[in-house]
Parts: sequence; structure tokens; C-alpha cells
Amino acid sequence: MFSSASIVLISVLIVKDVFSSSPPEIDNVLPLSPDEFASQLPEEPPTDAQLVYRGETVMLDTYLPWMAFILGPSICTATVISRNYVLSAGHCVNAGGGKAYPSESVTIFVGSANLSNAIPHAVERIMLRSEYADRYDDYIGSVTMADMALLKLSVPLNFSETLQPIGLSKESAASAAGEGLAKAKQGEVVVAGWGNTKPHCESSPIWKLTHPKIPEQLQFGRERLFPIDECVDLEFRWYKEQMARKNATNAFKDGSWKERELKRRILAKMADKICVISDKEPHTVVESGDSGGPLLLALGQGQWVQLGTLTGGPCHGKDAPLHDYYTQIDCEWIAIQSDEEVTCR
Repeated sequence: MFSSASIVLISVLIVKDVFSSSPPEIDNVLPLSPDEFASQLPEEPPTDAQLVYRGETVMLDTYLPWMAFILGPSICTATVISRNYVLSAGHCVNAGGGKAYPSESVTIFVGSANLSNAIPHAVERIMLRSEYADRYDDYIGSVTMADMALLKLSVPLNFSETLQPIGLSKESAASAAGEGLAKAKQGEVVVAGWGNTKPHCESSPIWKLTHPKIPEQLQFGRERLFPIDECVDLEFRWYKEQMARKNATNAFKDGSWKERELKRRILAKMADKICVISDKEPHTVVESGDSGGPLLLALGQGQWVQLGTLTGGPCHGKDAPLHDYYTQIDCEWIAIQSDEEVTCR
């Protein structure tokens, strides 16, 4: 078994091999105060920013300095929420049977929008919510609940202008219903991640084999909060159409028990989710590798909060609905697991 130091070294070599670039030297930089840091952040992304597929590239390391990358058995996005903790999706670190991957198998990269310049950090402990569940449903495919994970770092982070924590919002559940701060901001949210830059559903087998599995540069963009009841209706229509195509002789009839059961299962799947949609041309979506990434709300004056972590969405092929869903922030669970180091605001 490798030691934590060995895993970090191996992870650095993997990233170096992908991008042919060495990690930078680390300088000790005094952390900025919250006010100093906020004054340096843009209030909003550029208005032409798109989503992670067809997304706007983040070139400045100071732009979204809480972004983190997970390299391990799974490749995912995450966020720095304190000097000691990183937040991501449960399915990013799920080894099965309610257990997380061994901490020594996972490395966190922070401090740069470009992974070849990011700094690796070893993980001391990985925590899954006790309610976490990931199962396959014969009607609607993968169903993931309580999809949140907390990763404690082996060594505390030194904050700088390129590395800062994101605040967590108490209004996560309200945002799912289109209320609270999110409503005041017309429902526009920002998403970001190191996911694929081409829709997985539309990728050829050759592209999937030859395309780099780890995009080098962070992407970000805009979506809009979508009321959860409308999101359920959208998913319901989509699944109903897909089932009818696959089994045309036994298609769902309006009001049938199968139709009611389909909607019930979708409602259950979305119970702890926030739904977002891309409803502006050119349509953009999150993709594989963006999992665990943040749903962000810009409050103005350089202030941001995170509303959720990315769980997934339908396969974004031709004519598919362009929505995705994020798991709501569980403030109480995070506070307990972090010994009150991390609290929502």
C-alpha cells in the first residue's frame, strides 16, 4: 500500500504526464482578509459566459479560487470550504457498500484554474452521509440520494489570492423552490468544473478513446434555477417519450398506473435536489468530470455562496432536455462532521 506522500507524488506525475508541465514552486503568501479578497473578485462572470460544455475558460487563478479537482478512482470537481475541508458529491468517492474510497487513493488539487499548475494535497479522511444511496431504477436509471461528501485534508491550506474558501448558503432548500436570495437574483446561477468539453452522448467511440480524460483548464458558465415541480414534469415527459420509443407496443397510457409510478419515482429522486436549466442559445450543459462541482450564486460586491453540489442530469444527447440537478447543501451534517469548523451563512 502506498503512503499518502507516495500517492501525492504519483498524482503529480499523472497530471504532469497529461499536460507535459511541472507543478510550480510554492511561495508562502499571507492570506487576505475577507474584505480584501472580496474587493478583488468580479461581481459577475462575463455576460457571454456559457456552461461547462461550450463553456467560458477560466484564465485567471483569482477568479474562482475555491475550485478544487479530485484525482482518484473517480475524476471529479469539488470546492474548498475551509482550511481543512473540501466538499464534493458522494458518488465521486463512493467505493460501494456505504463506504468511501481509502483516503490515500485520492488527491485534491487546488490553487489554479490550470491543473498543470495546481497544488496537490493528500486526504486524511473521507466522509459520506449515512443516508447516501446510489441504486439503479428500472424506470429511470441511476438514482442517487444524499449525494454529498466531505474530505478532510492531511495538512491545512494556506489561503492566498488564488486559494480561498466558498461560503455555504442556508438557503439551499429555498433555492430549489425558487425562493430566497436566488429569486432576488432572477434565478441566474454560475456553474464550474473540469468536466468533458463535448457531450458524452454525442461523442464517437474514437473520440472517447483519444480525448484527454482530464481537461486542463477550468470551465464555467451560467444556468437558471428551474422550479422543482417543472423539472419533475420535464423529466417525466422525457422518460415517457424514451420508454414509448423503446417499447412502442406497450407505451404508457395517460393516467395509467405505470405513468403514475414513473412520476412518483422521479419525484422521489428529486426530493433533495436543486434543478437548473440551460434555456438560452447556444444551449450548454455540464458533463462527466463536473460531478461534485458547485452551484454558485453571486451576491454582488465580490460575495458568493454555494447552493449545491452537482449530482447529474439526463444524458445530453440530441433533443434531450437541457437540465441538471444539484444536491442541496446539508448545513447541519457539514457542521457536525467538521466539528463546527464549517457553518452555513
